[in-house]
Amino acid sequence: MSAPKREVRLLSLRASEKCSKGTFSHYRFAGSLTLWGFERASWMATVESGTGRPITKRTRRIENDTFLHLRVHPEADPTHHADLLISDLAGETFPTAIASREFCANLQALSRADHVVMFIDCNRLTNQVLRHQECDNAQAFLQRVVSVKHNPESLHLQVVFSRWDYVFCHPDKSTQEKFLEAIEADFRKRFKASFASLNFKRIAARPDGGISPTNSEIQTIFTHWLESSLHQPIPPTARIREPARDFSAFGLV
Repeated sequence: MSAPKREVRLLSLRASEKCSKGTFSHYRFAGSLTLWGFERASWMATVESGTGRPITKRTRRIENDTFLHLRVHPEADPTHHADLLISDLAGETFPTAIASREFCANLQALSRADHVVMFIDCNRLTNQVLRHQECDNAQAFLQRVVSVKHNPESLHLQVVFSRWDYVFCHPDKSTQEKFLEAIEADFRKRFKASFASLNFKRIAARPDGGISPTNSEIQTIFTHWLESSLHQPIPPTARIREPARDFSAFGLV
């Protein structure tokens, strides 16, 4: 799996947090080879960290080809395990990936991915100055993925309008929603035929403005990862001796 921008870390952390308390999207926690990785990533969101409000650290470039590992099983079948490798591409990676076809092609996390989750920031989309750059960058990256991916038609794409509270709480909410609907229609026209599936979500994982987190949407993303058909072959890779996260020592397995 690969999912651009740091919000995927928050999504995976929320899944692991929910699993630790019981079920998440009708799945239960069955183990992890990167518990320390989850702990490091979620530390600033804990009471013990001493922060005033929960936050999540930004992803560093060194983590582009490293993974968080999560094993779950369906609530009704403890014997059937599913393993997730979750990669989080740093936001600073995107200008380079767009500019350099070779760099994008060499991102092992992307070449191995069964799913790509593209986050588009609603804070920027509600800004008249920044919105077009946000959309253009997302389109350019997806076009680059299609050009370098050996078989993009077997890759599942989810486009997430993140920080949905910026739209929900906007004084002109209806206009902002229509703008997002236009973006969605444009993306469907451009990319639907290039990927195994394409769907859109709106999430506010840690929202401001008094609205509740969109847990149901986060759960449908998680379920889609587990229940969509996976077709990607596993390329050979060398063992990484000094990984940024524990599990990357095992390579892309």
